[in-house]
Amino acid sequence: MDVLTDVLATTRTGQAGSVQTTPRGPWAMEINDPDRTGFHVVLEGTAVIWETDHPQHVIRLGPGDIVLSPAGKGHVIADAPALGPAAAGPGHPAAADAVLLCGWFEHGAATVHPLLAALPSLLVVPARRGRRRDLAGAVDLLAAETATPRPGSDAVVARLVEILLVLAVRAWLDGQADDHSCPPWLTGLRDPLTHRALQALHDEPSRPWTVQTLADHLQVSRPTLARRFADHLGEGPMSYLTRWRMTLAAQHLRDTDTPVETIARQSGYASPYAFSKAFTRAHGQAPTRFRRTARDHQAPATPADNVARPSVRAG
Repeated sequence: MDVLTDVLATTRTGQAGSVQTTPRGPWAMEINDPDRTGFHVVLEGTAVIWETDHPQHVIRLGPGDIVLSPAGKGHVIADAPALGPAAAGPGHPAAADAVLLCGWFEHGAATVHPLLAALPSLLVVPARRGRRRDLAGAVDLLAAETATPRPGSDAVVARLVEILLVLAVRAWLDGQADDHSCPPWLTGLRDPLTHRALQALHDEPSRPWTVQTLADHLQVSRPTLARRFADHLGEGPMSYLTRWRMTLAAQHLRDTDTPVETIARQSGYASPYAFSKAFTRAHGQAPTRFRRTARDHQAPATPADNVARPSVRAG
């Protein structure tokens, strides 16, 4: 499994979902959920969006535009800006009614991967860049499935949400002109050596890697690997591997009944004690307590829990 897909699949903690909504002007929806990665697609009409903390920085959206909220930071999507007049931009007339496709998957604030954390709070894929055949196809399929739910729709929607997220991030990444316009962690996906190193660690996370064995596997020198990896990711290969192992361990504890001793071995630890110590350092609680807490907090999500209802503006 490639790194981007692996990250999204592993950090997801709950069922993904999507709904269509047709707000009527004047309208606004405020969303703030650090436990979910979300997105909005403007299917028809126009809208504006801004971070809750920065209402003066308004992004105008037209048909086909996609916005991701990778870490679930608070934002508002509306028919018009909260501050000042709703001046229309080229190709983006003053917003009113719209048809929106909104989706999400739960990731848990404590398990956000550095890749997701490195993305902008609001990641915009304009229609002119994002309307590639693969991304357009995913949007169309998801829109059709949410418009007319049929038997098995929940499973289909969950898969399409993950596909759309991967394709949207890929389209955004392809649109960055150079590494200076791309967040530092994501440049590692562009650098061939760092990408290969990440792929090796993700393919075999339980292997007893060292920087030297990883360098030998990639057929490069140890100093070259260590320097390139740190330059792009801000940490060494073994530091990243430990954190990724703890992310995988958290997923197994949360989603399976696999014994802790087995998860310890799968995570590359010879003893449950060493694993428990590393896991507690990473997640702030012992594996058994983490599993119990995660199970206690698991509850089925409904569309109403995930997408805020439109609110009518005053005045």
